[in-house]
Amino acid sequence: MADYANFSPERPRILIVEDEVNIREFCRLLLRRHYDVVAVGDGLAAIELLSTQTFDLVLTDLQMPNLDGIAL
Repeated sequence: MADYANFSPERPRILIVEDEVNIREFCRLLLRRHYDVVAVGDGLAAIELLSTQTFDLVLTDLQMPNLDGIAL
């Protein structure tokens, strides 16, 4: 999970929800230069995180185990 203490209040925050580790990590690395990025592996983890944190954008895969992107 992310270290929220290091997030900047001036930078937009993005949540990536992707079950494929390689794709999730690629997206995180691509976006982290300009955004504060958190990446999780499924919709259930995203729901848990969204209950306590706010994000400017949520990018989600549609087909994932447990809770897919459509249900999320």
